[in-house]
Amino acid sequence: MGLRARLIALVTGNAQAYSEQMQSSNSGAIALGLDALVVFVRSAEVCPLRMPWFSRHMAPQVRELRDLTFTHDSSGARYRGLRAMLGRGGRFLCWPFVVTGLGLLFVRKYRHGLPGVTPVRQMTRVIRLAFLNNIAPSDAYTLRFVEQPEKADDGAFFTQREHYTILAVLQPGSADIGQVNNKTEFERFLRTKGFPTPAILWPSPGAATAVSLPAEDLFAKPRNAYGGRGARLFEYRADPTPRWNSGGSIYDQDELCTLCEQEGLILQRRLTNHPVLSDLCGSGLSTLRIVTLLYPDQHVETLCAVMRMPVDRMILDNYSAGGLVANVDLESGRTQAAVAKDFRTGVITRHPNSGASILGFAFPGIREACALCEGVHGHLDGLTSR
Repeated sequence: MGLRARLIALVTGNAQAYSEQMQSSNSGAIALGLDALVVFVRSAEVCPLRMPWFSRHMAPQVRELRDLTFTHDSSGARYRGLRAMLGRGGRFLCWPFVVTGLGLLFVRKYRHGLPGVTPVRQMTRVIRLAFLNNIAPSDAYTLRFVEQPEKADDGAFFTQREHYTILAVLQPGSADIGQVNNKTEFERFLRTKGFPTPAILWPSPGAATAVSLPAEDLFAKPRNAYGGRGARLFEYRADPTPRWNSGGSIYDQDELCTLCEQEGLILQRRLTNHPVLSDLCGSGLSTLRIVTLLYPDQHVETLCAVMRMPVDRMILDNYSAGGLVANVDLESGRTQAAVAKDFRTGVITRHPNSGASILGFAFPGIREACALCEGVHGHLDGLTSR
């Protein structure tokens, strides 16, 4: 079943579905071999060797950071030895073919998604961005450089893969990384430091028999996953006895706790939107993503904030799962127009379900939210950015 789902994800070009399959299941040697091939192809989307023209227009500070991605892997370890050299050599030889092949796949998928940009022009831009700027075909579409390739010339951006490597090099071995990535540990940390946080109902400090779940809707998610993967809503129903419904499956308290234990889930109360947000987004929870930076002198500053919004019947607002994101002005709290991961939706000024205006929406309590996040980051001196 895992192999079939993998093949469907590949044929349809659904990278997120394939990633979920890699994390959740396998079908023996064939599936594992396919996973290894996919990982290699994704790594060969970019040139592993530094070419002088890649950084021709970059500011010195940007070039210095980007150079780390040519000398270190995503774990932050420096490339050393014959094996690393052969691996990089193989990726370099395959790079032009991978770029061309993936470029054709993306052009086929998005051939009608860019008004005014023909498939031939899309392919030309994918090739230009890859060989002149070392931008992977997937990143060319995700970062929307296919629409305006000249914006890539100054290099004033980092892709997700560069982001992982740079942070791994700049904050090696920090215990804070594991703590914030584990939802159970991070919740305990926040409570210890006196910061408000939704309580984790399961797993609990006591035995399963001592747990008394509240008579209300509950929300579950994996301890270490991200991007909304594995999240589930359990809706409470009291008739005839207390039960929770998720996707048509009914659980009593013991069954729900057993499920969470078997699947490594944490269980929390379902949070609801501020009334102002409900008018915009409906019942699906909308959140604020705030990025902070810790300077060497231990000063913490908020860099940016984005409002995340669910659409349709989504129970979460993750961008990777199809939600919308909109930049928020840090002074006024007002939002700009929103975008979705699928750039074919274009710029979105009104919520597609409620019809309420996103552009200029006043997010309540933006300054207080930023101050809260800065306070939390001040206790995590092993993390430069969060």
